[in-house]
Amino acid sequence: MDRKIAQDTFTFYNHLLSAERDRNLIFEIQRLGDLRELTNAERRRQQILTQHASLEVNMSVNLLSALKQELDAAT
Repeated sequence: MDRKIAQDTFTFYNHLLSAERDRNLIFEIQRLGDLRELTNAERRRQQILTQHASLEVNMSVNLLSALKQELDAAT
């Protein structure tokens, strides 16, 4: 695997891992909401994390086409 493909693959998965970390934090905030009413700050944090997770997933999706082309060219 050449350096560019390795770097782009790392970037792709790094965005997905970031989205997964955000999803876990969102889940934890929601779990608190099941036990008690969330504070305004917790609700806002949940909104921000949701937006960030969506952005990270979209960034990974946007990398797919170029990464596929690089992999096709390498074979």
